[in-house]
Amino acid sequence: MDSSNINFNMNSKCEVFIEEDSSVYKSSIQDMGKGYIGISIPVCNGKYAPLSENQQVTVVYYDKNNLYGFNANVIGRKKDKIPIILLSMPEDIKKVQRRKFFRVNLLKEVEYLKADKNISDSTFNELIKNPKNFKKALMIDLSGGGLRLKTKEEIKLGDRFIIKIPLQQEEIFVIDDCVRVYKDTDSNLYVSGFSFVNIDTKVQDKIIAYLFWIMREQMKKI
Repeated sequence: MDSSNINFNMNSKCEVFIEEDSSVYKSSIQDMGKGYIGISIPVCNGKYAPLSENQQVTVVYYDKNNLYGFNANVIGRKKDKIPIILLSMPEDIKKVQRRKFFRVNLLKEVEYLKADKNISDSTFNELIKNPKNFKKALMIDLSGGGLRLKTKEEIKLGDRFIIKIPLQQEEIFVIDDCVRVYKDTDSNLYVSGFSFVNIDTKVQDKIIAYLFWIMREQMKKI
């Protein structure tokens, strides 16, 4: 869809992904004009986004009911009551899911290990230091709230696992509970859905940043 189908409301929230540092910055809509959208200077953990003219960014915009993703270029700056970054009006806009459930389909090898339901922080840290007992699986989608895997062995509903996920520039370990299982008759593999358990906000932000990057790459192909 194009920008004529979207109402960009003043002070509505948005998030800005910058590929160069793989961070997601928070911002808001502050101005609209012919050919541009004005946003507040994006900030992440007290750090302002280092944006330069002609730099491309990926934006997810929140309205009352939906989220929309698009790529845009930085075309300038202006100062009203606050400093404003001017972005080019997007041509291609993609509807996405709510942040926690923002889900991207992908195929990526990960590793997993069954864990005790009452796993302690010390045990968790010991296990991820030496992941030789982890088994390989195929991740088929990922969201801010969980993921789905294909495995040769059947995963039991309710079991807890540690899953190692390779992102762009690092690997993360997350604790997950299996919330659904079925057998894929085509591949003869088990498909299991997992929900993150007590995931750290910083780790979740890294996952969201990775999803933004994937979405950006997918939108280049539209």
